[in-house]
Amino acid sequence: MSANDTVKRQVQALDDPGPGLGGLPPTATLRTDARVIDLSGQWPLSGRWHAVGRINYSFKDDASNQASSAQGGRMVESIAGLEYNGGCWVVRGVVQRSALTADKASTAFFIQLELTDFSRIGSSPLNLLKRNIQGYSLINQTPADPVFGE
Repeated sequence: MSANDTVKRQVQALDDPGPGLGGLPPTATLRTDARVIDLSGQWPLSGRWHAVGRINYSFKDDASNQASSAQGGRMVESIAGLEYNGGCWVVRGVVQRSALTADKASTAFFIQLELTDFSRIGSSPLNLLKRNIQGYSLINQTPADPVFGE
C-alpha cells in the first residue's frame, strides 16, 4: 500500500442495539492517510440521562510539522453533551469546539428545552448532532413513531 492510499475502518461494538443505545464505542473510524481518529456516539448513562459526543483527532503527518506542534497532533473537533428525558419534556446541553487554525479554535454552546410534541426553546443542537454523530436519535422519540421526529 502506498502512502497516498486511504484505509478506512469502522468498528461496530454492538449489533444495532436500538435508538440511542450505541455501544462503547459505537463507531470508530481510522483514516491512515491523514492519521485521523474519529470517535462518536450516543450512550444511555442511567435512567433518563444520555451522553452524546464526538472526538476528531489528527496526528502529526510527518516530521516537517515538528516545529509547529510539540505534541505532534491536535484536536480538530470535539462535541460533548448531556440529554435528560423528563417524560413530556427533554433538556439537552451541547458544547462544540472546532479548530480554525493551528493556534485558534471556535467554541459553541447549545442549550435546548423541548416540550414533547409541542415546541423547542433555545439554540438547537439537533442538526449538529445528526450531522456529526452517526446513528444519533432523539431520546424521546419512540421507535413506533419515527414519522413525526426530526
